[in-house]
Amino acid sequence: MIHNNLGLVYAEQGRYEEAINEYRQALEKDRNFVMAYNNLGLAFAGRGQLDAAIDEFRKALVNKP
Repeated sequence: MIHNNLGLVYAEQGRYEEAINEYRQALEKDRNFVMAYNNLGLAFAGRGQLDAAIDEFRKALVNKP
C-alpha cells in the first residue's frame, strides 16, 4: 500500500512522526496489514517509545503468529 511505502521513506529519513501517520493511514484501510504494524513498531522504537513499539509488534503477531 502506498501509505506503508511512504512511511518507509519517512522513517529512513528519520521523520518518524510523519512515518507513524502514514502507517496509521495504512492500518485504517486494512486492520490486518501486518507489515504496517511492524513498521509502526519500528518507528516508535526509533523515537524511543519502546512500550508503544512493543504494543504494535504484538498486534502484528496476533494477525500473523
